[in-house]
Amino acid sequence: MNHSLQIEVPGYRIERILGKGGMATVYLATQMSLGRPVALKVLHDPDTPQFFERFFNEGRCIARLNHSNLIAIFDIGQGDGFYYIAMEYLPGGDLKSRIVQGIRPAHALKILSRLAGCLAYVHGEGVIHRDIKPSNILFRNDGSPVLTDFGIAKLIQTDNDLTVTGTVMGSPHYLSPELAQGIRRVDGRSDLYSMGIILYEMLTGRKPYTADSFAATLMAHIQKPVPQLPEQFADLQPVLDKLLAKKPEDRFQNGAELLMNLQAVRGKIRSEKKPATKRPGEHEPPPPETQALEAASSFPHRFHWLAYAGLGLFILLGWLGLGQRPVDSDTEQPQTNEISTTTAVESMAVVAPAGTLAPPSSGVNETTAEVSSDTEADSGEAPAASPKTATPASDIGKLLEKAQNRLATDRLSYPAENSARFYFDAVLKRDPDNPTAISGLERVADRYADLAQMQIDKGRTLKARRYLSQGLEIRPRHERLIRLTNRLNRPVAAPRDDNIFNRLDPELDR
Repeated sequence: MNHSLQIEVPGYRIERILGKGGMATVYLATQMSLGRPVALKVLHDPDTPQFFERFFNEGRCIARLNHSNLIAIFDIGQGDGFYYIAMEYLPGGDLKSRIVQGIRPAHALKILSRLAGCLAYVHGEGVIHRDIKPSNILFRNDGSPVLTDFGIAKLIQTDNDLTVTGTVMGSPHYLSPELAQGIRRVDGRSDLYSMGIILYEMLTGRKPYTADSFAATLMAHIQKPVPQLPEQFADLQPVLDKLLAKKPEDRFQNGAELLMNLQAVRGKIRSEKKPATKRPGEHEPPPPETQALEAASSFPHRFHWLAYAGLGLFILLGWLGLGQRPVDSDTEQPQTNEISTTTAVESMAVVAPAGTLAPPSSGVNETTAEVSSDTEADSGEAPAASPKTATPASDIGKLLEKAQNRLATDRLSYPAENSARFYFDAVLKRDPDNPTAISGLERVADRYADLAQMQIDKGRTLKARRYLSQGLEIRPRHERLIRLTNRLNRPVAAPRDDNIFNRLDPELDR
């Protein structure tokens, strides 16, 4: 077929070509119904069985997953002799080009941490990517990394394998030793190995294993030792050693374990950057109340009453500010007729107490951690942590237990001071990088999406909009909440024949 800009895709206006690979061409297009830019991936040769299966495998895999660091699928369809997938347009470029330009170490750790949380979720959902490389990691305008291209992804529970007989699928520089040996049964630890390669490349600007031929590169992954990082990155060598271990059992066992180790390293680096303790003889500045009293004593006598009145107002305002908390008059509507026991148990299992990790094969979303704020800037360096009093782990554990119980009973945001959101937020105020609390808030947003979907299915759009609004308040970029909101806002269109895609996977049209 002709892949010029004369191609016509129903409902889309083609703007320009973004890229072209062996399997498909990606266009920048405008989705006419919503007026938004999308990346439109068009299959080159739909008559090639392996390409066709890989193409729709990508659509099926991503459409059923929901994470802020995964690309969003908007549509999958058929044109005049071709197939296409419409997905989120990511204008921030890819990691490959950023490595060439150079990445600051602190930002490299942020990227790796975000992707570790993403992989914890993906693997928990039973999916292995199998082709993680810098060109498959794109960026939004706010600098957050997004994992893309699930063309050769595989469901852990199934035996189907898209590897063409006699070949190895994936990129040779990022293949795990087990994939390099052609072992078909791999798990999420293979993806973590690829992340180790990327970590080394982000820090040094070069790939750890290179050779003159494809086969020699594969052998390097199998036989060569883990490379040593430059001395300035010595704190990260243990992380790299474990990521690039030749045997899967010697690696991090899941993304959550990797994330916790990265947080420990980041904490160590931050503590080493803290200012030196004060010298002998130095004194802390007096508290504001004392300063106000001293100022009052230096005033002329006739102004003393003004100073003391100001001090009284200062203390009163401070007391009010500390004692007052926001209260929302709205209350969570009970959902006893809509929440199955299974759902409640699943929600309870997801938010495990701090320090516990479910095995990656459990199918449970253990952590979808976003290590920094939702609007992580591309400039990279994390703000220095302000000195604070350490919070006992037991206090955090109690808060997480309360949050878990509220989540299990769908007390998501209300009552305002006795809800899952309230307790997860309380944990994050004490420990901003706590993966369980971050995962818990993601799960709260997930649950709002579930509740909204229930109401949409029953035709109760007003109640659905309420749930969507509450969920987006917690996670403004939550893809499923955004999709459901767009669906409610979309004008009703004439029905079209989507039977071919419903036969492929009924989930695609949800």
